[in-house]
Amino acid sequence: MPAKTAERRVAPRFKATLDVRLLFKASPHATPLTIRRIGDGLPMIGSTHDISETGIGVIVSARNIDRYVTSPDYVVQLELILPAGPVVFTVRPVRHGRFTMGKVSNAYFIGAMITDISEDSKQRLRSYLDTLLDSPA
Repeated sequence: MPAKTAERRVAPRFKATLDVRLLFKASPHATPLTIRRIGDGLPMIGSTHDISETGIGVIVSARNIDRYVTSPDYVVQLELILPAGPVVFTVRPVRHGRFTMGKVSNAYFIGAMITDISEDSKQRLRSYLDTLLDSPA
């Protein structure tokens, strides 16, 4: 009998397609070389794949972002464009990989845990998720 994989999800996940803006910035632990390379940050745009109160899956168009999502030298600030307006929070990528859309594979899936979010943004995110209660992923 195959071993059962432990469920990592803390909150229900919902399918949703919303615009996102990501900004990879140097972390407080970044090396001087990383700080020089990244400057004001590496911006990316994409869309959500799924979302919960504690995490988010996004798809971004990129050729190779492995070093940004795996290195502790970077933090990721994410702006999620909700129907009621944008919310901003910090995430930590926990998994990533190439994502194929049709014949094009210049996209990445990033699964991330929300690590820092204001109470106002958290409430606005919860309100949006409440509208999706009939459609869990």
